[in-house]
Amino acid sequence: MTIRDTIGVYDQSEFADNPEVRCPIVLILDVSGSMAGAKIDTLNQALVKFRDIIREDSVTALRADVAIIEFDDDARVYDFTNGADFEPPALEPKGETNFSKPINVALDLIEARKQSYRDGGVAYYRSLAYFLTDGMPDDDPADLDLTARRLAQVEENRGVAFFSFIIGSDRGDGVPNFTIRGENVPKFYQLIGSSEADLYAAGAFGSSGESATGLDVGKVAEMLGTSATELVERCVREGIMQTAMGELTKLAPREPKELTNLAQLEGSIQWLSRSVTSVSKSQPGDSIRLPEPDYLNF
Repeated sequence: MTIRDTIGVYDQSEFADNPEVRCPIVLILDVSGSMAGAKIDTLNQALVKFRDIIREDSVTALRADVAIIEFDDDARVYDFTNGADFEPPALEPKGETNFSKPINVALDLIEARKQSYRDGGVAYYRSLAYFLTDGMPDDDPADLDLTARRLAQVEENRGVAFFSFIIGSDRGDGVPNFTIRGENVPKFYQLIGSSEADLYAAGAFGSSGESATGLDVGKVAEMLGTSATELVERCVREGIMQTAMGELTKLAPREPKELTNLAQLEGSIQWLSRSVTSVSKSQPGDSIRLPEPDYLNF
């Protein structure tokens, strides 16, 4: 697959060569800097297995159309490719994290692809979208709200089935990824009864356990005689902190799933490939029961 500058423009001759009913799938994948290392390596390996599972079934290979949108603070599109020809790109981490842009690009891309099916006289199934992230969005809250409304409307109209996943904190301490927006920083200092200078003196900035804000919440919790998890939960309840799961929950039409280890990450991609196979074996309009999400047991 290669990145396309012009998207949503398709050659109708492909439907003469392959008139099979189509199942459009879009994988919306976080490639921000925090994905570096084992997470991006596991994701790349999982995409290769996804390709193999799609291809090993001759019906699925002809009916699945796969697109990938990689995102950091921007979104780049690997446009729809039929499953028989699908080759995953090698994803590389860089940049920050923006949710709104890739989701809106995905919805635009899906609609353009469905229009090409209609123009080509080809039937199609409801689109599947798989969204994966590991961090906090840096979007304007107003943009996230608009995106959430659009996504909810498209899902309600059965334009897409949107499944979202978040890879938990890789610190190994069970503390969720979080951020403190600028306007809430004074409230945070008031809550903990300390100043920025106090936290610097305690070594609570710039350690290996820092969050997106540069704050080591574990050290702050030690100062207060509590746990990092309890401190974050209290700050979330009082509206001082936002967690990645909390932001994704507000955005996604259905409940996001948290992946707590890399085996679950790989398993979620395999679940998607099995779901695509299930859909491809049905008839458009059928009520389909997707495979059980056994990846959560990994």
